[in-house]
Amino acid sequence: MARIIDIVLAVAPNAAAPYREAFDKYGDDLFAKFGLTTSNRVAHFLARCLSETGDFITLVENPNYTAANLAGQWNKGNGRKQFISKAEMMSYAGKPEELFNRWYGNRMGNGGPASGDGFRMRGRGPLQMTGKAAYRKYGQRMGVDLVANPDLALDPRYILLPSFYEWDDGRLNRYADADDALSIARVINVGTVRTDQIPNGYKDQVAALRRVKAAIKRLGWASPGVAVDPATTPATPSAAAPDSTPTSDDATTINVDDGLSEGEIKAIQTLLRSKGIHRVGLIDGKWGKDTVGALAAFQSAAGLPVNVTVDRAWVDKTTIATLATSPQSEVGEERAKTTASDLRKAGDGVAKATWWTKLWAKVFGVPALALGVAQQTDTASGYIATAKSLLSDVPDKVWLIALVAVAGAIYLTANRAEKAAVANVRDGRDAGPA
Repeated sequence: MARIIDIVLAVAPNAAAPYREAFDKYGDDLFAKFGLTTSNRVAHFLARCLSETGDFITLVENPNYTAANLAGQWNKGNGRKQFISKAEMMSYAGKPEELFNRWYGNRMGNGGPASGDGFRMRGRGPLQMTGKAAYRKYGQRMGVDLVANPDLALDPRYILLPSFYEWDDGRLNRYADADDALSIARVINVGTVRTDQIPNGYKDQVAALRRVKAAIKRLGWASPGVAVDPATTPATPSAAAPDSTPTSDDATTINVDDGLSEGEIKAIQTLLRSKGIHRVGLIDGKWGKDTVGALAAFQSAAGLPVNVTVDRAWVDKTTIATLATSPQSEVGEERAKTTASDLRKAGDGVAKATWWTKLWAKVFGVPALALGVAQQTDTASGYIATAKSLLSDVPDKVWLIALVAVAGAIYLTANRAEKAAVANVRDGRDAGPA
């Protein structure tokens, strides 16, 4: 049976040694682990890697730009935030370290040009991991210090992992399933699909995609343990078997061994909220203080060891298994009687903010309403008419009615928010102020 390394060598026979060794020793397991178990997913992943590395030849981003290269980058719109003019950018030709320190300085987690981060943390590996933030994040997941030793990212044991992490964090299997190469390129190169930009290397990526798909079909590749994908064999009338491989977004597939992906964090957040326990915050895949606090509180309530490290690597399998099987938390009698006043006294931010908002709505709305009534008297009407003349020529009563309406709308909005905060505490979805 054909293996991943066979596909790689078929489309990139001159691949650099670290890539060849990594795909040979670890490729099959990694593709399976990250859910790249269909021909489309494998093809799209490899195609973008091929475009980033010149068919797996480039290990480290080449900083040796000529003046013509830099002029071309400026014309494409690149470097305009880092350099004052096209001429200034071109002046860095032949100065690789200075160029990259300036180009990548003060972004992607890098320090300023003087820090040297831009050059040290330049692109490495299949998807050209770039920037200190990425080196730190993926190094922590792998258990190695890539910031102190960036070239460890080229070791065959590690060279593929950052690219799989980036792929998984971007949830790019969904775009591969849809055969959407442009969205994949945009997420990897620009960071979002919400752009009209055509990323660098996209044309090469499309060409590589055709080559990889042809190689997969020619070799008859199929993921080990997965039904043969009809796209990898001669066409038949039968339809492709659905891909049943679980993804990191499924709560049952949370793998804590190598840190947590964005999808896995969302799964944990969803589990916490589904149990009706504690304040989780948004289901956003971010390892923030609300998620950490909620999970720590769950550990305590479940009688598990509490680890308060604000690092998603501390989540253990026992916590996840217990969370997945725990019943929805019961709401105590005292919690069920919680009022907005109770929350304010305890220091709840939402309750305090809505109270002040309602107060200011009354401050502006009630006097306006009173003035409207006061207009019925001759004396008050005279004072009001004078004030109105200073403001505008708005017809009589209109400006007061508008002020009352705005104040009323603000009051009702704040009141709804306050009621929602109370309801969340009463039904257990919010832990309330600690």
